[in-house]
Amino acid sequence: MRYPIALLFFLFPLIFLYSETFSIGVEEVSYLPFYGIDSSGDFVGIVPDILKAFGKKSGIDFEFKPYPILRLSDNYQAGLLDFRYPDNPDWNSPDCELIYSAPVMVVLDGIIVRNENAGRSIISYKRIGTIRGYTAPSLEVYLKYGDLRLIEVDTYESLVAMIVSGRLEAAYLSLAPAFYTAEEKGFKNLITFDRNLPFDEADHCLSTFEHEDVIDRLDSFLKEERGLIEEIYRSWNVDPPENPDINS
Repeated sequence: MRYPIALLFFLFPLIFLYSETFSIGVEEVSYLPFYGIDSSGDFVGIVPDILKAFGKKSGIDFEFKPYPILRLSDNYQAGLLDFRYPDNPDWNSPDCELIYSAPVMVVLDGIIVRNENAGRSIISYKRIGTIRGYTAPSLEVYLKYGDLRLIEVDTYESLVAMIVSGRLEAAYLSLAPAFYTAEEKGFKNLITFDRNLPFDEADHCLSTFEHEDVIDRLDSFLKEERGLIEEIYRSWNVDPPENPDINS
């Protein structure tokens, strides 16, 4: 079928009205199965798959921009990025004018130890490893008033290896990525999450300074597409969240 040239000129700009492109600043860390960068340089994982599915439904193209954690914050504050993931109101000052989505996922952060060290008191540890740039809210009182100090390391692989080798006795990490990494390295049976030690549950949200309409659409997607989100979790061999209020 042929269309008059005048009609084509009319339709051509309308194509772009329904195709939006936004940048999302993300952490340049291996946080799989939640997110990370594969050998081809692509940003992959459960979170990218959820956001891509949302983008496909909403006519949005997301460009993921990985940065080291501190540089990510600087670039975001400088207005070089449309969105940041992950983000959380508790990580920013109260007067920060950010708009947050509902949690894209809820993450459990806790202390990983070698099996034989499980059950020890938190005050028996003098050094606990963590990822550079991360915070550990449940450990703040011990860091401020006790003898505990955090040892910052760049990658999950390094931290897990340091626990297994005995160079560190404990590490504060997000549990799913920690055990995902340990399983890949053949260390999963050597370490455990010590449930007797402080831990934190953190909402991981998408944030923006100005694109509130996209946040509103994402919130609706997270409520309406629970079945699709569960399929994405299972595609990464991860059980979907049991809490029905997650992503609501």
